[in-house]
Amino acid sequence: MKLHTLKNIKLYIQITSSFLKMYTLLIEYCLTLLILIVTVKINFSKLKLIKSYLKSIFLDKLNGLAMLSIEYEILEHLIIKL
Repeated sequence: MKLHTLKNIKLYIQITSSFLKMYTLLIEYCLTLLILIVTVKINFSKLKLIKSYLKSIFLDKLNGLAMLSIEYEILEHLIIKL
């Protein structure tokens, strides 16, 4: 009878240790996933900042080019009248 109980205890320990290993892996995966999500959110927020910065730079340049084009057309119009 003791042998039977020892086998049960050994089986219980094996099951418990395998469960603990799987539980530990699950916790590691969850923590890794959380870190990845935070990293992705940070990268996208930086990307948004870069995008808005580049957009403002290009808008300034486009406004400058539009002003040059308008001034050039006005100057051509004045030269033709003279």
